[in-house]
Amino acid sequence: MGAGGCGSWSPVGASGKRAARLSEVDSWRTVVSRRFRPRLVWRNDAVSRRSRIVASMAIICALGGCLTLVSDGNWQGGVVDPGRGESAGRRRGPARYQPPRQVPQPRLGAPGTSEGPVLPLPESPTGTGAEWKAPRPSDGPPAARLESVAVPATLQMDVQAEKRRVVGGQVTFQVTVRNTGDRPADDVVITVEFDAAMRFPDREGHRAEQRLGTLDAGAERTIGLTLRCDTEGTHCARFRLTQEGREVVWRETCIEWVPRELSIFVLAPAVVTRGGRAEFVVQLRNDAQHPLRNLWCTLRHDAALQVRELTSDYELKADTARWKLGDLRPGESVWLAAEYECSVATEQACVAVEAAADGVPVDGRTQCVRVEEPRPPLTVFVEDAGDPVPATRQIAYVVTLRNTTLDPLQDVVLELTARGPVRFGTVELERSGAVEFAVERRADSRRVRIARLPVERPVRFVVRMVPERPGYARLSAIVSAAAARIERTEPTAVVRSPAAEAQPQ
Repeated sequence: MGAGGCGSWSPVGASGKRAARLSEVDSWRTVVSRRFRPRLVWRNDAVSRRSRIVASMAIICALGGCLTLVSDGNWQGGVVDPGRGESAGRRRGPARYQPPRQVPQPRLGAPGTSEGPVLPLPESPTGTGAEWKAPRPSDGPPAARLESVAVPATLQMDVQAEKRRVVGGQVTFQVTVRNTGDRPADDVVITVEFDAAMRFPDREGHRAEQRLGTLDAGAERTIGLTLRCDTEGTHCARFRLTQEGREVVWRETCIEWVPRELSIFVLAPAVVTRGGRAEFVVQLRNDAQHPLRNLWCTLRHDAALQVRELTSDYELKADTARWKLGDLRPGESVWLAAEYECSVATEQACVAVEAAADGVPVDGRTQCVRVEEPRPPLTVFVEDAGDPVPATRQIAYVVTLRNTTLDPLQDVVLELTARGPVRFGTVELERSGAVEFAVERRADSRRVRIARLPVERPVRFVVRMVPERPGYARLSAIVSAAAARIERTEPTAVVRSPAAEAQPQ
């Protein structure tokens, strides 16, 4: 190793001699603080004497400001080039210190610009293989993000009703209110005013209102309003919808009321025991001065009633029976009957009757019965054998008594009362010898006394009535036993004989 050398040796040649090799400095840099205190940073530990001389000259240059060191390793200003060992020129003036030139650092730049070299961009983090792209100057600002905006409460109102009705009948307005907004609507009120010719079925007045309160977003409410009219002509109802006292929607609906040409009558018992049957009798009469063409009639019953018998030539769909009755001459009538079993106890079990013909608006009636639970100690059923009945034939009623207790009932009294254009005929027991009874005759009634009514064995009495003229007959049966009193009625339509019906008007 040479004097002052600190490098490392490596074997060369075959003679085994070791040749000294000066390890040149690969790279180095000078760091100068604000007070120009130099510091050398060496990249390896093998520095030759020649390299130390060059380093010393750099220190002198930094302190004296006579030389300038550039990044390419050459000296300027008349010093020896470290790589060639010879003079590179003379100094032409006082040298000043110049800071090292900063090497441009690679950075991202837009394609086609001079902002620096463009580096390859990483792949898309979504794993689709597509590359990320820097935005171009022509792309403009990013698209605006869509946000949902709440729509205030928006109310709508529709009014539906039949446009033509019969004088003396009723019309029902179906008022539907919808909130099509995204917010609830508070204090929603429907107000209606109608012409003086129309009125409520059960009270006086020509103005009403219905408070709906709060109607949630997307909610819908339907309210029915039924009015009656007894005057011909066109009469209107005006509906006003307000929200928090402010009018939102206004509607006017007009109805044409025409003279009655088709009359509808419905007969039905008032009370029926659960498990018994209720018979509804419908009469359709042509009150016009011309024939009614293509007459039809429908009967729609509640869920508490089940159809058991209907007049022939009917069409039954779900809860509605329909008849196509053809033509009806002036003054002529047609009769329909439907018998329903009452399987559920309820305050009202109703049948809605509707009828119409060509040129005649739809008219209707609704008749209801009350269905009661069987009352101990017995049950009572009253029914007629046929309906309607010609005036030339007797009416046969069947009154059925059943003891529902565990012991026979003593001293049972059955009171029979007739109403309408009929008179009493005979009162007979369906099976003679079943029970002992006695009949007391009165002008328009009969009293039957039963000494002993057996348990769980029905006892049937056949009561015959003689019609005196066409009309509506009714048999009322009141049974008293063991401090219980039960009343049942059965109506019957009495019509003219077929021979009289065939005679011209």
